[in-house]
Amino acid sequence: MITMRRRRFYLELLQQFTTRLLYVSQYLSPQRNIFGLSWQAHSRVAFMIMLYTGLMLAPVEHAKATEIVYTPIQLDIIPMGSTRIARGANDNGLIVGTIGVNPSGSSGVIWNEGKQREILRSQGNEDSRTVSQEETDYSSASDINNSNQIVGSMNTLIGMRAFRSQRAGEPVFLEMLPGDTSSNALAISESGMVTGWSSGPTGVRAVVWNLAGKVQALSALPDSSACRGLTINNNGDVAGVCNIASGPRATLWLRSLSPDKSVIDLGTLPGDAWSEVSSINERGTVVGTSGDTENRYSAVYWPLGNAIKDLGTLPNHTSSKALAVNNENEVVGVSEDNSGDHVTDERAFVWTKQRGMQDLNELQSSSHSSVLSHAIAISTHGLITATGHTKDIQSASHTHGTSELPLKIFQLSPVLEKVNFEDISQIVLGASVMAIPIAFSEELWNFGETLPLANILILATLSLTIQFFYTYFS
Repeated sequence: MITMRRRRFYLELLQQFTTRLLYVSQYLSPQRNIFGLSWQAHSRVAFMIMLYTGLMLAPVEHAKATEIVYTPIQLDIIPMGSTRIARGANDNGLIVGTIGVNPSGSSGVIWNEGKQREILRSQGNEDSRTVSQEETDYSSASDINNSNQIVGSMNTLIGMRAFRSQRAGEPVFLEMLPGDTSSNALAISESGMVTGWSSGPTGVRAVVWNLAGKVQALSALPDSSACRGLTINNNGDVAGVCNIASGPRATLWLRSLSPDKSVIDLGTLPGDAWSEVSSINERGTVVGTSGDTENRYSAVYWPLGNAIKDLGTLPNHTSSKALAVNNENEVVGVSEDNSGDHVTDERAFVWTKQRGMQDLNELQSSSHSSVLSHAIAISTHGLITATGHTKDIQSASHTHGTSELPLKIFQLSPVLEKVNFEDISQIVLGASVMAIPIAFSEELWNFGETLPLANILILATLSLTIQFFYTYFS
């Protein structure tokens, strides 16, 4: 998909090229006619086309001209009585997570086109770098990149160990900090860098692993008791959390800064006591949650170098969490009502700068028998991974992790853009108000009297065609 910046560049390039071509042509062949018009007349008409089209296109980026709808595809349904967490997804449509049914323990799994299978089946050896499936009572898969590299953790004879593996290969254990006894890998970048934590006698420390699996500790916030790296981008920037006296605090480690300055306290919304992060994109935008001491929390957005932004909640909800952001700064997560003793009415949402927060249940291309409760990942192309449950099952105890409800896993593909005619009419009206003073100048008014109807239709069609394609691909 072409980015907004690249589309704008191509449009400006086309306009400049057309203007220069017409400008030169009127001198090379001043008497030549096309459609009954001289080149001088064509230059004026071309200028009006570009002017009016530009006026119409300018508000598109900031208006709700179209509404994206999604087609949900159910990938799996996990039975009641099991613990399950779908944690990460990549642009190839693969999803990783953890599933467990007592008493057999938990295992990391991968979902591919509706098929679920275990991914951690290693063979034991004498140095305990791997252990057999029978000796492993727990494993988890936390993230997957577009090269299908998976990271997570599993129990071994010496403790929990962080690993990185190819989808079809053996997990390779990542080293721990000296003296530590356990570790966990929680996120992987497209280049294969990994972040997570390493734990031992000196506490829990946020770490990064390079491509060779070598570990490096990240600086901690002052007076923090434990830090964990939770997400990483291709620049090596890490976002995570450090525990301080008031609670968890969202933290950013910028690779471009010196080690003593690289750790940044992202802070909270005014009046809140804690914050945490869930995702960082290649632009350095971080999303997560900020909350108070009264069990109220809100999805938040930290643009690199700018102040924290509250994304709000869906109507009639009290709290929300941002769970992922893509490189287009589109955010997904969950909005819910936790005003009572339990969390109720969980709804998956998507947030964009142009449209704000929208309920994904209201953006489906057809009626559906399930409620989408959590949107956990969104790809660069807008493919959303979500979890949910059957619509007629109502339970206040339903959560993203352990639940008494069967969990359904979905992928949502953006397949259609419905035109919002009210907003389109506002754009056209605004453009017309700006263009009319020029369009009704004496020169163009006299020119319009001699312009054949066929030429007017050609120019109108060209303008509307450019508008249509620009709106559609935006």
